[in-house]
Amino acid sequence: MENFDGYIADIYREMEAELIGSMKRNLGLHEAEEALTGLKYPQWQAMKLKELRRFQRENERIMGKKLSGLPDEVSRHMIEELNQGSKHELKRYRKALKKGYKSAVVMKDSFFHVNDRKVQGMINALNNDLARANSAVLRMMNDQYRQTIFKAGMFVSNGVYTEEQAVKKAVEEFEKKGLNCIEYKDGRRVNIADYASMAVRTANQRAYMVGEGEFRKSIGETLVIISRHSTSCDLCKPFEGKVLIDDVYSGGSQEDGDYMLLSQAMEQGLYHPRCRHGLGTYYPELEDINGYETEDNKLNDYSKNVDNSGENDIIKSLLDMEIDKFVPCLEDACTGEILPTEVARLTRFECRQYTADNGWGIDWSKRPVAEEIFGVFVKGSDKPEGLISLRYDRDGTYIGFASTAPHNNKRIVGNNQRYYGVGGHLFSLAVEQSLKHGTNGTLYGYAVNQEVLNHYIDNFGAYHVPIIHEYQFIIEGESSKSLLRKYNYEHR
Repeated sequence: MENFDGYIADIYREMEAELIGSMKRNLGLHEAEEALTGLKYPQWQAMKLKELRRFQRENERIMGKKLSGLPDEVSRHMIEELNQGSKHELKRYRKALKKGYKSAVVMKDSFFHVNDRKVQGMINALNNDLARANSAVLRMMNDQYRQTIFKAGMFVSNGVYTEEQAVKKAVEEFEKKGLNCIEYKDGRRVNIADYASMAVRTANQRAYMVGEGEFRKSIGETLVIISRHSTSCDLCKPFEGKVLIDDVYSGGSQEDGDYMLLSQAMEQGLYHPRCRHGLGTYYPELEDINGYETEDNKLNDYSKNVDNSGENDIIKSLLDMEIDKFVPCLEDACTGEILPTEVARLTRFECRQYTADNGWGIDWSKRPVAEEIFGVFVKGSDKPEGLISLRYDRDGTYIGFASTAPHNNKRIVGNNQRYYGVGGHLFSLAVEQSLKHGTNGTLYGYAVNQEVLNHYIDNFGAYHVPIIHEYQFIIEGESSKSLLRKYNYEHR
């Protein structure tokens, strides 16, 4: 099945919607009961807590129905991925034979009998990950049920809302956050559907590579070459087209040549979560087909290829924009008026007047040609209130740079800004373009310092991935998509 990870994500999203619907139904029943029996709100709270088990059973039924048969589907798909990996390598092997390749060993029969324990171990690991995630869902639903009860009670006791309004408000707050029940070691929380999709894609990729690795073992080869993509991310780009020693799937070692180990490349970011790069056996006989360049792959020359030349580009792309206010459209800082807002793409020629010398941070007309530049405008004005440049990589949208107009930049004008909300609009626009270009709303970039990084973590749900740069961040999943719901701009 194509896009199996997307299929899994859809299952979990449907399940999430039904679970939240279950909470609404249960609370709705209680409100009706209160109206019929004349119970006071404190009694209503006590009754709801007693009926928690009913709510738990309904959630278990919903999850059981939605996830029934999922472990078997996952198992079948992973086995198919493993077989596809082996078939892919067999095809390359036959092509190499026609080009004059001679294997140093006779193909071993072991290729046709892939280690069942290894395959089953991978399947078990993924299903265990999903099972733990499912348990986290149930725990969160139970916790949220209790929290909604007490939060609604707090709203009522403080006279903020009526009983009905309090329940609705508490449920809406939970619904807005969604089931972000998976917590990583760094404290970042992610939505269950995003986590399941990531886990399945990563496991399937690993199964495919295991299949490839088993074939390489059968012919005694350990050198691999990393695939190229026209829209690769900065984590993987330094390794594209490079020959590495596969010590992860093919049993290679440093004795196999003067190349970097695959495990070392993975430590530097290759094959990060959601990565789409592949690897294939390196056959010198296929160079005319694949365009391999072996001279640049030597380990003692590798430092030349790992983006030393890109360090200046990163320095020029450090983001220092902070979000002053979340408003659906730009807000006049003097009057508080919310103004109709538009966004538009700009040409390099149109950007020639927006330079570092006049307060725009950089010379916008000199941004790399691979990036698109967009502006945020007050409707009817031809002067942008902020600019952002975007590049659409395979696994996410890269924010090359973003800046507000000088009269909106707090670092320049202090508290005398002309408009509020520019920065949030720019990030929301970046999410919209990411979705449009098939990168699922995932954004990444480099903050200028720890303070700005923390600002993105607190305001956007970003998380810290210090791989290429110490303040590198990613915004993805529900965190990025929630930005779209905050803004109401138009396209020119």
